[in-house]
Amino acid sequence: MKRSVVGIAVASVLLAPLGGMAAQAAPPSGMSVVADWEMNEPPGASVAKDSGPSHLDGAVGNVIRTGQVQGSSTFYTYPYGPPNKTPADTPRLVTVDSAALNPENRDFSISFTYRTTRDFGNIIQKGQHGAKGGYFKIEQPMGHLTCLFRGVLPNGQLNGVLVNSGILLDDGNWHAITCTRTANEVTMTIDGTLTRRTTGQSGNISNTVPLTIGGKTNCDQVAVTCDFFTGDIDRVEMDAVNPAPPPPGYLASAGSAGSGTTAKVQVPASVQPGALLLMQTSYVNTAAVAADPAGWTRLGTANAAGLASTVWWKLATAADVGSSVAVNLSASAKWTSELLAYAGVDQSQPIHNFSTATDQFTSTHTTPAVSGDPGDWAVSLWSDKSSTATSWTLPASVQARDTRIGAGTTHLSSVSADSGGPLSGPDYGALAARSAGTSTRGTMWTIALRMS
Repeated sequence: MKRSVVGIAVASVLLAPLGGMAAQAAPPSGMSVVADWEMNEPPGASVAKDSGPSHLDGAVGNVIRTGQVQGSSTFYTYPYGPPNKTPADTPRLVTVDSAALNPENRDFSISFTYRTTRDFGNIIQKGQHGAKGGYFKIEQPMGHLTCLFRGVLPNGQLNGVLVNSGILLDDGNWHAITCTRTANEVTMTIDGTLTRRTTGQSGNISNTVPLTIGGKTNCDQVAVTCDFFTGDIDRVEMDAVNPAPPPPGYLASAGSAGSGTTAKVQVPASVQPGALLLMQTSYVNTAAVAADPAGWTRLGTANAAGLASTVWWKLATAADVGSSVAVNLSASAKWTSELLAYAGVDQSQPIHNFSTATDQFTSTHTTPAVSGDPGDWAVSLWSDKSSTATSWTLPASVQARDTRIGAGTTHLSSVSADSGGPLSGPDYGALAARSAGTSTRGTMWTIALRMS
């Protein structure tokens, strides 16, 4: 069912005589849509399409009846199932796995319209009790609807803020609900008129558990019940107040090191959509070839006869935030991966210029020079194959961002740095970094980033 306002909207219908549809709940103004699952798919659909900006499609369990129609409304039906029946019946859920659905520290609104005659069931949640990073949950214990936001406060302690409907809502009638979390309170508006409010700080909520509609994922019906919902759901939409954009330049970094056929690195949670993600993966094996991760553009590969360094880039979407990026190698190798994020880049041409270089049998590795423009930022990348190197000494003119030192008798190490600010002149590079050991191979990059 389509509506023009934004919010998390979960409209639910029950298999019982349906009265008039309750007015759609609306979130506070000033929020932007995060995701919008309209639940208009035909019978037998296995994907809940997200019409929001990031297209965070969900997986539909095969117990759920899609394509249910009454009047002009198309919705999903969650048929009755004992909430604590074993074994756990996970096909009763819609699941969406994306870090973009974490409230973090943002004002966050969850609006939904639902109907049920059952006095139990979790309607929508991301995470659950014991989840690292906190969670949020909407459920209906004993027929009373509750909205809970539980997150990490600045002092590191977990704190939850819960608001209760105060009235029974399992009466078979439609009820439009809006739950809103702000810095100092959680509110629930029922049918557009009655408002409940609980003051308190619910902190930063950011976990790796998928969003679920209709119950829990991490449950076995013995130690942890699944609390499956019974009713009909017509729409789920999530909205938040996005933080002000960061100033142009360096935003965040991450890295990892290991061995095998898959190199992985995680996109920092502080990254915002539109930021440039720049990733270098270095690996030691003449037979290994790196495959391009889905959605990433290869900038190139510097190959120093056994030490290779490949760089990719992409503009971040909401789905990238907090996600893990995997680079598959055709043969097992020692590897390092480093990821840098930059805000305020030109969205049509973020890479202004770049150059690569390689060397052998020297512990001093000098980056190539590139031409840029005043206002560009410049990134320097070094990789080194050595039997002893465990540290680097960088030029005083750069700002170090990430260093990775591999383990074992053959050390693979890499380091990333940047100009620390916009360039004042047209050229950049010829910067010498020294690895603390006898080096056999080295790769170097200089990348000029065009800012908007």
